[in-house]
Amino acid sequence: MTTLAAASASIDSLRSLRAFVAIELRRTLRNRRYVMFAIAFPVVFYLLYTGILSGASADPTALVDGIQWRTYFMVSMASYAAIVAALSGAVVIARERESGWTRQLRVTPLPPMPTSPASS
Repeated sequence: MTTLAAASASIDSLRSLRAFVAIELRRTLRNRRYVMFAIAFPVVFYLLYTGILSGASADPTALVDGIQWRTYFMVSMASYAAIVAALSGAVVIARERESGWTRQLRVTPLPPMPTSPASS
């Protein structure tokens, strides 16, 4: 295989991968329940608890186990979002298996990702 053919195959693989990722992102963001619980809910709670509800009298340097309160709460909300995203992803995978979509993806011919010459 010439380097030109390898470069062309690499570009085709990247285009296929980019298209697949774009389709999956759009499909995921169309799920209103997922967007609400995994993205909007943690962001709104973080803004409420660290900005609006803390008020002007709150101490911005308040510590929780040696960590600033805002940082501690941000990590808590990010953890919540990760758990919700992981659990909601399992339901989607189960539905796709039931409908036969994962089998369809397995039998669809996609160009393989070429290995780089340095790793060979």
